Amino acid sequence: MNTTATSYPTLLENVRQAMILSSRSTLAILGVLYFAWLIWNLWYSIPSVDDFCYGYGGHLHGILGNVAVIYQEWSGRYLATFFISLFAHSEQILLHYYYLVPLSILLFNLYALRSFLQALSENSVIVLLGMFALLMSFFQVRQSLYWLSGGATYGLACGIFLLLMAEEFKVFSAKVPLTKARAIAITLGSLLLAGCNEGAALGHLALMGPLTLLHYYHSKQKHIFWLLLGALFGVLLSSMAPGNFVRLSGMHEHMGILNAAWGALVLIGKRYLLALIIFVLLLNILMRLFPARSIKTSISAPHIIAFTVCMFFALWAGTFVRVYVMGDLGPSRTRTQDFMLVIMMAYCIVSYFNARRVTGQSTQPFIAPAQAFGMLMVIMFSTWLLSAFNLHPYQSWSQLITTTRSSADLHQFMSQRFDLALSSKGHSLEVPAYPEKNLMPITYFSDITADEMHWENICFSNYFGLKSIIKKPQ
Repeated sequence: MNTTATSYPTLLENVRQAMILSSRSTLAILGVLYFAWLIWNLWYSIPSVDDFCYGYGGHLHGILGNVAVIYQEWSGRYLATFFISLFAHSEQILLHYYYLVPLSILLFNLYALRSFLQALSENSVIVLLGMFALLMSFFQVRQSLYWLSGGATYGLACGIFLLLMAEEFKVFSAKVPLTKARAIAITLGSLLLAGCNEGAALGHLALMGPLTLLHYYHSKQKHIFWLLLGALFGVLLSSMAPGNFVRLSGMHEHMGILNAAWGALVLIGKRYLLALIIFVLLLNILMRLFPARSIKTSISAPHIIAFTVCMFFALWAGTFVRVYVMGDLGPSRTRTQDFMLVIMMAYCIVSYFNARRVTGQSTQPFIAPAQAFGMLMVIMFSTWLLSAFNLHPYQSWSQLITTTRSSADLHQFMSQRFDLALSSKGHSLEVPAYPEKNLMPITYFSDITADEMHWENICFSNYFGLKSIIKKPQ
């Protein structure tokens, strides 16, 4: 009787450990495959016609001169313009080392995420990589990673925003003092963020407003307001650019401010509330499957709660800009920073509610609900993959492999066109279109048209010194 009573919990514990091990192994394999897929496509990314526009502007006006021209005539995104013009200025770099664009954005965001997690006393490498995989999964990689113009506007902004939030949380939670050097660094970061896109700048201002007031209420340090002024100045510098008014003059009439604020709130509920709940579940499973090996430095619950609320204000403000100007969430690349904020909010919620356990200290023989749910999801996903391979080989794995290869196919096709353009300076070209039968890859691609006066054709021909270029009909 005693032997049975003793062996039953032992059996359950052995089953639990086996399931945890298999879940960890499966997640690790899937993570490796996902990052390998990212790197593969990164290597075969190609420049777009927008990049050629900025590159030609850099040739014509100089890099800083092009920033000034774009600021006056098109957009207040001065840092994005500088980054694009700097990279696209060199034919050698743009045409042969374009992979450095997504690689630099990828590594920068990894570093920024690590800084943010460390600010919240999270030092687990597994949690960092899991969070990074989640961030990249909702990064809108086609337009925010594999495209120079979109990456400089939204991918770069995502990383800067994360770094700013990391430093601001450390100051807000009194982990570090607000020294003069740190205040200058945060202010400069606010100006850099504003130079990427206006939505990120306004979102950061919305985060800094309540955060500054709370910090002043508790610390009475007046110089914290310099950070708020820096964020405000960045918003004014980017949003009041003459080019913005030129660009917006051709758009539809804007809705009222109150209607836009309410519409943004409704869209957040419709588009991001369910995502937030799912992220909380996923991160809770991740932390349970890979528990901390040492107790984390304690951060007070009020700080976590307040910062989460401030991030919601940032999400609301960033969404408000797009709803006010465009009437909706805008192009998919704008959601890169939205999902970044939602994922960071989910992490803060999990950090607050989930008591991190030290590995080896738990004597509970039963499987925790979060672990059981996570293991079930992993098993179901693995079963689905195997069944898809066995039952529908030409609609699952074969298609996935073909889609992955299409990045290399498009890269080869466009490289031949670039070589032809370089050898045809001063001439007119008629080039074949990318075959419609080919699958479009995850890497970004925008082609010229059959109209030589279309802006995309003009940008391409100006950059390569052609008289004109058109695309042959299919």
